[in-house]
Amino acid sequence: MQDKLIRSARAESWREWLDRRLLRPMWLPLGGGLLAVSVAWYCHSAAVAAWPWICCAGAIGLVIAVQKHCDHLFFFTLSWLCIGIISSVTLNRVQPLLSQQATAVSGEVINFLDRTQYGAVTNRKENKSTYRSIVVKSTGGVRILLRLKEGIPCEIGDIINWESPLLKPEGARNPGGFSANRWLAGKRIFVQTDLLQPEQITVQPVKYSFNGRRVVRFVRFTLSNRFITWLGPQNGGLLAGMLLGERDAILKDDNELFKTSGIAHLLVVSGGHTHIVMDMVLFIFVAIQGKRRSKWILKLFVLAAFGMLTGWGTAATRAILMHSLDLAAVALRRRGDALNSLLVSCWLMLAINPFIILQMGFWLSTVITGALVICYPGVTKYLKRSPWYRYRFARHGISSFIAAAIASFVGLPLTVMWQDQISFLQIPLNVIALPCTTIILGLGIGLLFIGSIPWLRPLCAVPLNTACQILRKLAGVAASKQLAIQRPKRWIIFSVILLLIIVWSMTTSARLCRRGLAFIIAICVLFSGIWGINTSEKLSLWFFDVGQGNALLIKFGIHHILIDCGTDQACADR
Repeated sequence: MQDKLIRSARAESWREWLDRRLLRPMWLPLGGGLLAVSVAWYCHSAAVAAWPWICCAGAIGLVIAVQKHCDHLFFFTLSWLCIGIISSVTLNRVQPLLSQQATAVSGEVINFLDRTQYGAVTNRKENKSTYRSIVVKSTGGVRILLRLKEGIPCEIGDIINWESPLLKPEGARNPGGFSANRWLAGKRIFVQTDLLQPEQITVQPVKYSFNGRRVVRFVRFTLSNRFITWLGPQNGGLLAGMLLGERDAILKDDNELFKTSGIAHLLVVSGGHTHIVMDMVLFIFVAIQGKRRSKWILKLFVLAAFGMLTGWGTAATRAILMHSLDLAAVALRRRGDALNSLLVSCWLMLAINPFIILQMGFWLSTVITGALVICYPGVTKYLKRSPWYRYRFARHGISSFIAAAIASFVGLPLTVMWQDQISFLQIPLNVIALPCTTIILGLGIGLLFIGSIPWLRPLCAVPLNTACQILRKLAGVAASKQLAIQRPKRWIIFSVILLLIIVWSMTTSARLCRRGLAFIIAICVLFSGIWGINTSEKLSLWFFDVGQGNALLIKFGIHHILIDCGTDQACADR
């Protein structure tokens, strides 16, 4: 059957056409959106307007698609236009604000990027906390990063006024913290200030007004404080970070330990955390004889509440969108498809925030979920032939073990790109740590319900403390077995490209696969040539303020040298 733009040559109903369109994997629309965001970001860096090129290319593509009756090109171009226009409009709103001259700015505090003081979490003294990196939403709706030399006390919802130049985020202005041009763009922040003195800032506290962000932050602080009170600062902070997304409640030693061992992703609220929380709530709901219709309403409520409570993280948002699409398919009496749900969720995330692709968390979550969606059903089908598969305990245990192994193996290349060293035991550690994390989160949900009853609290608190200690012990063993990874990491990039090619070939027809391979090879050859031309080592210098004086950061290749101008001391790192 030949594809047509509206309906196929064979007579078919509109319902059949809609099913044929919705059940086809949305690789091409997602690819068009990713390409449009990449073009918009490149033109933004080169100070060139991207929207004329995007509109012209989209118009030409639509004309060709209509004339040739090509569905693939039509949906690719349509996605290119939608995401490209959203990206260009987002970047063009920022351009009028950029100025080297001092500009009066006023806006509302919506977030903080520096680490919250630990006492603010444990004692709930948010109004006494001071912050140096404040995200302000201006009156025009543009997010601005306000950088200060010394912290100022403020809360979410307060109005801040200041006068200073507004600049593009660059690594020279944020050397020791976040990657300004990419990580901040993933947070929809494209403007920042230089380091300002607290005297240049005027804070107007807003009281007696409802602010959703402040209420959610207060609830998260309150629950984190209860966990710390019931379990102690070490295990309670670990549970607050894994369940509520309050990373500031986790002790610094635990943060470093999990990062070194390669399981720091367990401390971030991800899609797996969302699945576990929803399953536990539904289990409790079914245990009290809940109705079937109320079950779907409860699912939507739990998804929305958990997303707001944890701050709508990248992986959690993707999981919530996938669950919502599955519920919509059931409500419309349509056959759901996990791969399409994943791709549609990614496309919706691009439509909401196109530059989320600049964050490593987006790719890590998407690639691992895609691998599970594609590989796990085939492995499960093979295991059904085994005689022990009829035993429920063995079936669930081995299935969880295989899912953890697939996720660990697929996420390894992206993890290596993220950090310069990995543990020899990273894959087996993830396989063991994921079930342990499931136990911790499940007991944490139970502790929320019965923690206020003193004589019932030990039922969850005792095994939860044991599980946290086991997880910390496993991380300590893996942290002692490290393998340094030297650049260039080209084999990692090639492995990711090879993985994408394999996924493409498994989910598309042979004819379309050949076209896609030719397109991917052409892009690889182009970028290989550009990479080969620009291979010279560069020396980069950054001057910045460390709070007690000036410092100099020198970067040559993979080497970093930090020189404290106040003490004339130097520290080198690879």
